[in-house]
Amino acid sequence: MLAAVAGFALFVAAAMGGLKLSYDRGAPRRERPPPRAMPQPGLQIDPAGDLKRLLDAQGEALSGYAWVDRERGIVRIPVARAMEILAGRGAAALDPVGAPAAAPGPIKESRRP
Repeated sequence: MLAAVAGFALFVAAAMGGLKLSYDRGAPRRERPPPRAMPQPGLQIDPAGDLKRLLDAQGEALSGYAWVDRERGIVRIPVARAMEILAGRGAAALDPVGAPAAAPGPIKESRRP
């Protein structure tokens, strides 16, 4: 039994060696391309400056006028001005801006027996 195992191991080793020699002789040699320089990752170099620019842009957007949708007549107004408008409207602040021309009459309550 031991001789059979040893013979099999010798056969496998010889077969692997033969395959390697055959591959080394038959396979064409390929030149590997030189390694390319990888692009550097985009690191945040100036976090404080980036935060300042972000806050400045947000502050400018919240305190300035700009068109949101010119075709539909939607504009962005400063927050302070929007609060003044809402405060000026008083109790009707949450009513729709474009109220219908013909308001419906008073709602009659129906009592069910």
